[in-house]
Amino acid sequence: MALIKCIECGNDVSDKADVCPHCGLRVEESLKKYKEEDERITREREDKINEELELEKSNSNTGTNKILNVFRDIFLRYPITSLVIIFFIYFGYKMNRDSEIEEKEKQDLIVKQQKEKDFADNKPQIILNIQSQTKDGNLEYVQNECLKYLDSISDNDLKLLCEDNNKQFNAFKEAQALKKKQEKEKEDLKNKQKEEAELKASMSPKAWKIHKKHPNWSIDDCKNLAEGRYWVGMSYDMLVVSFGGKPNSANPSNYGNETQWQWCWHNYTPSCFYDHNDDGIIDSYN
Repeated sequence: MALIKCIECGNDVSDKADVCPHCGLRVEESLKKYKEEDERITREREDKINEELELEKSNSNTGTNKILNVFRDIFLRYPITSLVIIFFIYFGYKMNRDSEIEEKEKQDLIVKQQKEKDFADNKPQIILNIQSQTKDGNLEYVQNECLKYLDSISDNDLKLLCEDNNKQFNAFKEAQALKKKQEKEKEDLKNKQKEEAELKASMSPKAWKIHKKHPNWSIDDCKNLAEGRYWVGMSYDMLVVSFGGKPNSANPSNYGNETQWQWCWHNYTPSCFYDHNDDGIIDSYN
């Protein structure tokens, strides 16, 4: 629990209270005002720091360009001394670059120190805001707030809050991913059932039964088998289904290097079917 100033009457009031006991103003309005003011101050300070960095960079680039122009003129007028000029240009640029890097590091340190000071000055409000947003379920917002501070600030209270939020946020993302996966699986099942219903409606009951038992056979083959049809190129298993049972005789014979088969049904015309190379495919019939 922390005390804050009521924006209406200026008296101290608990951040856990619903209304100010002095004037009746809702406490959440004061909290909202503190948050907006904190964000405004932070933006203004960051903008000012960025402007200063840009100005420093612009001044540094201007100075470098002047030096390069001087060296270029010297190089054009005195080509004999070009190697010496190149030597000085290189080391002059290197020294200037090192200076820029050093200045950038200095400015980064200033920004870091300013952020640390801002956090220290506004820690109760920042912590309270993170707690409130976490409680309200605004986990992604809290994630961004934590990233904004934790990259340059070491504070145990903030670290613990952000670690707890990170766990909740990861659990939330996992739950969302699982929900999305389940919804997709449900939709896929619904589409599959719809497609099966449409396919079943387009087939005779016998053809549908054959298709369910032999899903690797084509739809057209299942329809033809349901009507008792036969053809060269069909498999022995298809022939058995088409004729409603196994043949009355199955006769192997050995000619050459391969076994040949003759399958015959006594009550059908044609009655015998032949496999000439033992691959289970009908090659001829009579």
